[in-house]
Amino acid sequence: MRINFRINTVFAISAVFLFAFVLNGCKDPIVKDSSLVNGPNDLLNLSTTDTFTVDSKTIADPAYSSAGVNNGIIGSMDDPIFGKVVCGFYTQCRLSKDGSVFSDNPVVDSCVLSLNYYDSYGKNTKPITIAVYEVTETMDPLNTGYLTNSTFSVNGTPIGVAYNFVPNYTDSVKTISGTESPQMRIKLNNSFGQRVLNMDSATLSNNTNFLNLIKGIYVSAQGALGNGVSNVSLSDSKIAIYYHNNTTDSLQFNLNISSSSARVNHFDHIYSGIIQQALASTLVSDSLLYIQSGAGTKVKVTFPTLLNLPTDIAINKAELIVTKWNDINGLDTAYPVPSFIYVSKINASGADESFSALDNNGLATDVTQTESGVNYTHYTFNITQHMQSVIKRSYPNNGFHISLSSAAKSDRLILTNFKSDNKFRIRLKLTFTKLS
Repeated sequence: MRINFRINTVFAISAVFLFAFVLNGCKDPIVKDSSLVNGPNDLLNLSTTDTFTVDSKTIADPAYSSAGVNNGIIGSMDDPIFGKVVCGFYTQCRLSKDGSVFSDNPVVDSCVLSLNYYDSYGKNTKPITIAVYEVTETMDPLNTGYLTNSTFSVNGTPIGVAYNFVPNYTDSVKTISGTESPQMRIKLNNSFGQRVLNMDSATLSNNTNFLNLIKGIYVSAQGALGNGVSNVSLSDSKIAIYYHNNTTDSLQFNLNISSSSARVNHFDHIYSGIIQQALASTLVSDSLLYIQSGAGTKVKVTFPTLLNLPTDIAINKAELIVTKWNDINGLDTAYPVPSFIYVSKINASGADESFSALDNNGLATDVTQTESGVNYTHYTFNITQHMQSVIKRSYPNNGFHISLSSAAKSDRLILTNFKSDNKFRIRLKLTFTKLS
């Protein structure tokens, strides 16, 4: 019995190493992760590899849907790496109450656009100018085709301007309605509010009639560039018209931004020389990779040697691991690391397709680890189900796009793919079982 045990063991171990040799690149062929197997006897059939060639390129991110955004974006940045970006939004403002009648000679005291802060990006310490324009083109709240570069015609003269504006994200605001949460407040021309108060009962009877006269507003940064952007919660924002009449003082009427309003964020990008060079690169693969939201840039990754694997394997786990660039020159310190990024698969037509919930919808969150006093930030995508389809040749091996894909943010990220540096290369890590 002892002799047979040794012979069987030798045959089993030899088979494992022969399988690893055939796969040309597998390492650590025996994985000690019992959660992936049915029992200790299955460990001899479990293998892992992360030595695939991974090619990576920065590419322009085409304009994508910006319709119906919940959060508006306002601001501008002169990024030393990515270049210039200016952000703003278009929206409809709707009657807070149908059938309002402003009798007894209503007179505007002031008119204010109040935008409740939701989030921010960058330092936001450099003063900027923010202008509010009246939209002269009809917007359709049901139109899902509005993109990150969509524009609507506006009146050339702004109805409100905030000069030397620096956001205050912490202090509450006192109004005649009471204390309100921190917000961006832009004084509009009284004449705009007076137009509303002077409207006839038919116009004020419903929003369809009202929006025929006041189609919406466009809010955007202007002039000298700042160093950050503000995100505002549109559903909590409004135009407040403060007024009095012959009998009553301290009256208020609101034009609300609601879920029924058309809401579209708009981005203008002027790429830096660094980004232009990355986009024009003719190398098969680049080491520094640039991702920017608002239809800026994204990264394409491909795996030219992936199909060298046999088809008769079962993928137990597939992870795509990417790492943030460690900026030793301090150019990247003003811009926080995004808390999550996305990956989409590229179909046979070259179009993006979303991952299923089984693959965490293509979402990865940032994880920072410290090694030898150095911080490394990684994002790990679980793409197990998809990779099984690729190995089985039921989905093309066209690679992925990694992006921020947000029409409500203006964040950015630099990734690395230094193929000779294990800490800063993109890795596709497969753990699998041979089926026959």
